Amino acid sequence: MAEPAVSGGSIRLVGATLPGFAGTEPPDDPIMEHYAKLASELAADLGCDAVVGRSVGANVAIEMAASGGFSGPLALLSPSFSRRDESRFPRVLDRLGTVFGKLPFAAMVKIIGIAMKGSLPEDRHDALVADMKKNDPRFVRR
Repeated sequence: MAEPAVSGGSIRLVGATLPGFAGTEPPDDPIMEHYAKLASELAADLGCDAVVGRSVGANVAIEMAASGGFSGPLALLSPSFSRRDESRFPRVLDRLGTVFGKLPFAAMVKIIGIAMKGSLPEDRHDALVADMKKNDPRFVRR
């Protein structure tokens, strides 16, 4: 969103963090349908013409459209259509979590900066990692 080619145009961009991530208050009901309802309400309140979702946000965008909560164009970046489609790392964490609870997720939050090296824009790495470190391991596992 900060790229001059995008931010300098006539399009208004709005970034939203899903509740429960980056230190935000988690929703009472963290299921996809609830996220889609919340995101659809936000899109309607802001008069959004299009929705871009990445990772979990892409799956929320799909549910927004499937439920009829949003009828505009969607751009889906890295959605997971099934457990097999997810990257191996979260699947391993999830399996370890069945035995060790939140501990694998707490460890992930501690090493996220190293794990994301080279995966994030260099000029935004520190800020993005700081946001990810605000994630509550109990909620992320849930």
